Amino acid sequence: MSGVAGAGYCLPCGERRAETVVVALVHANSGPGRAVEACLPHAREYAAAPEAPQWLRDDLAVLDALDAGG
Repeated sequence: MSGVAGAGYCLPCGERRAETVVVALVHANSGPGRAVEACLPHAREYAAAPEAPQWLRDDLAVLDALDAGG
C-alpha cells in the first residue's frame, strides 16, 4: 500500500527530500484524501511510535532487507 515514494516533501523536515516514504493516509469527509510522506530517518522515528501503522513497519523492514542485499 505504501513504500518508497521517491523524491517528495518530508512533513517533519519541512522540505523536499530525495527519498520519502508514505507514513500516514489522511482521509477526508469530502474530496480525496492524501498521503503524508517523510524522509527515511523521520519515517523510522514515526514507525517506533505505538500508534504507527503496522504496514509502515513492514515497508521499512522490506527496505532494510533490500539494503542488506536480501
